[in-house]
Amino acid sequence: MIHCIMKSTRKNHIMNIAGLAVFAVVAMGLFSRPVEAARKVHRVALLFSHNYSGGRAKTLRYAVSDAKKFRSVLFQVAGHQPHHTYLVANRNADAVRRAFQKVKQAIANLKKQHSPHTKIMLVVYYSGHARDGKFFLGSTDLSFRELREFLKTSGASLRMAFLDTCGSGRFLQTRGLARRKRNFRIPMLNSHTAEGEAVITSTGDRENAYEDLKLRGGIFTHYMVTGLRGAADRDKDGRVTLNELYAFTYNWTLNRTVFARSGPQKPHFQTNLKGAGQVVLSSTQRSTTKLVLHRRLKGQFFLWKGEKMLYAGFYKAPGQKMRLAVAPGTYKIQWRENKHVYTSRVSLRSKHVMYLGLRSKRLAFSQRSLASRGVATTIDEPPVSTWKVLPNRTPPSAWSVFVQGSASNAAFVQGTLFGGAAVGIRHRYGALRLGLRGTSVPRVETNVPQLNLSLRAEAGYPIAYKQFYLFLGGYAGAGLLFQNIGVSPQTGLLLHAGGLITPGFWLNQHWAIALPVNVGITAGAFGFEFLAYPDVGGALELRYRF
Repeated sequence: MIHCIMKSTRKNHIMNIAGLAVFAVVAMGLFSRPVEAARKVHRVALLFSHNYSGGRAKTLRYAVSDAKKFRSVLFQVAGHQPHHTYLVANRNADAVRRAFQKVKQAIANLKKQHSPHTKIMLVVYYSGHARDGKFFLGSTDLSFRELREFLKTSGASLRMAFLDTCGSGRFLQTRGLARRKRNFRIPMLNSHTAEGEAVITSTGDRENAYEDLKLRGGIFTHYMVTGLRGAADRDKDGRVTLNELYAFTYNWTLNRTVFARSGPQKPHFQTNLKGAGQVVLSSTQRSTTKLVLHRRLKGQFFLWKGEKMLYAGFYKAPGQKMRLAVAPGTYKIQWRENKHVYTSRVSLRSKHVMYLGLRSKRLAFSQRSLASRGVATTIDEPPVSTWKVLPNRTPPSAWSVFVQGSASNAAFVQGTLFGGAAVGIRHRYGALRLGLRGTSVPRVETNVPQLNLSLRAEAGYPIAYKQFYLFLGGYAGAGLLFQNIGVSPQTGLLLHAGGLITPGFWLNQHWAIALPVNVGITAGAFGFEFLAYPDVGGALELRYRF
């Protein structure tokens, strides 16, 4: 056949070429859509969680919020869409079973719309209590086997489950997957060709899963979410694969819990995946906002959204660049290296990349637009010399110590003024003060000293404006009055209480001066009588904050 074509006339040759071209166009029209559909991976997710266990275990604080964090990262960097993502929070087992049916129906609809052979990735996430092969959903239960059966019959070609609960390792013992040891090698599969199941659990069969108040969530989920945002991207190609995510989550979960009282927490893994290439779970290129940490930076980093939501927390090793996908907004970033803590606020804009680095050993930044270059493009890093230093807004310590020189009325003992000094320790909302005051009382031909030793507690509320502050509160205490010293010594008990106003000014981060003024009543034994009198006084205070 080839020989005949080569021997044909020029006219026939041209006609043959034209015919081949027409055939190619027709073939592209016939097959391009199915091929494209076959290569596209459709993503469906089911997340269910419950803070309560029907009295069978301690109520959790963050199970539901963890599920919402996981859902957010699926939207931002994992290619999931809201209409194919299902969240069942603090609902009973029947609600989860109904969600199983909705997911199956959604997967069936995707196959009808595209092709029976279209690739569908199903992600299932659970956070809450579990024991003896059952998920605790309030006072109801959902067995591990029901979830396993749902995964098997869902119709998805690639199925992933992430379980953050105590004893979740038992899920790996149910029929369907063979258990692997920790020192495995995860196959590098392509999301377009991979098929089968992969399960990552937060614990082994008899291990505990922990919540962390500082992380404000489950430890396992925290590092899963942080890893998906880009912290787990070991080869820095902008994508987080299954093996990268598991290695990152395992190492940091174990590191965080190695000294836990109930034993360390070790994530486990199982798979029966087959295919070729890498299974990519997330990509920082999907995000319109990026945070890039310079190679020179090292230490522990925490990124807070607001004051209570820890968005990401990770350790940055020197010598490598780290890229995170984040949502636009204002964040508080904390950088901890050795014993030093550096805190500042950054505003990340949509379609921008912010670089963090060092300038004169201080945290600095530079922010550039991605709008004209495309979301997937990372622009060249600007010279560090052009970066702006971020102001250190490390929250000051609530504790300080102080010394006072004071004076108050002493007419009740026939003196003019009580003069003295005091020392104490102060918290943001109160103080404990030990003071000694004295006055001189005229007696015939001499002056007799009187001394007052007192211990006083203060409580109130501070109001601050820039370097100025005002403390409004009250005080109460007790002391001893030593009378007629050197003549006929007498000792009396004193009780005092009243209101307090303290204006002050911070000279710098550590030192402040203040003028406390008190108005109250002092009662006690003066001579041989029990008397009460108004106590009005003021002081000059020098304060040092730790």
